[in-house]
Amino acid sequence: MRRVLFPFLCVLFTTNAFASEKKAHLQFLSNTPVNLNSEVTININQSLPGLSLSTRGTQLINAIVAIQTEHSDLPITKPPFDVTFILKTLKISMRANDEDLVFDSEDRDSSLYLSQVSKIVDRPIRIHFGEGFKLATESKELEQIVKELPVLQEINPQQLLMDVFFPFFALAGIELKEGMTIDRTYIGQDNPAIPGVFTYTITSIDDYNIHANLKGEVEKKFFSLAGLVKVNDEDEQAVNVTLKGIVEGKGKWNRDNSMLCDLEVHYSYTAMFKLGEWEWMMNIGVDVHNRTKLKN
Repeated sequence: MRRVLFPFLCVLFTTNAFASEKKAHLQFLSNTPVNLNSEVTININQSLPGLSLSTRGTQLINAIVAIQTEHSDLPITKPPFDVTFILKTLKISMRANDEDLVFDSEDRDSSLYLSQVSKIVDRPIRIHFGEGFKLATESKELEQIVKELPVLQEINPQQLLMDVFFPFFALAGIELKEGMTIDRTYIGQDNPAIPGVFTYTITSIDDYNIHANLKGEVEKKFFSLAGLVKVNDEDEQAVNVTLKGIVEGKGKWNRDNSMLCDLEVHYSYTAMFKLGEWEWMMNIGVDVHNRTKLKN
């Protein structure tokens, strides 16, 4: 009996050990539009000599997003592919101490700057992701929109879209398993507020979703703000900034169609500003919540 039982138990435990190690990969369904709801909340607290100021802002975006590729009947696991982005609504609210600013893309009485931004509503923008998830530098639709609305150059819409989609595809093209750690290099333009590397840890894989935590560090950086500030009747100087921060978050991707996801990221920064002999500190918190669902 021992000779039979012992080998049986070895086989049983070995089988369970292999079965417990779940593996999966992200896959995206082509020509299957999803609704993207993006909420960004910013909290800023700054201290000046004898004065404390606070600002809170919220940005709400609703958009339709879809992947296109030549083989539309097969799931996509890695580039190249195109992504079409259609902005539906944009709402911005900001409160600085006792003053409120509200912008709604459906309200045509907004400021000139924001009313120009609202003109991209319902206009499809197609961007191309190449090998290594590098964003192509050209987009005919985006180039045409920027020509019509030069004010958009100030917000760099192409880079803004890159920042939105980077977390969506960060784990694509890799066989994933629980406990696995993946470092992803940020492939957008140089941005002092974005970590150079994001580290993802696969926390669990179930029958429906892949779950992961993410973190990153913005190492201490020194830079100057654009433009000069007049400090007296004869002198203009740049505002110098020292910035550092951390990024933490979590994500959930659907295994059947990973365009269905829920991503939450918190950015926490400390900045020191210096203008001539003046110095002041600013604490900045940014919460980003992007989630998608199938388009009705």
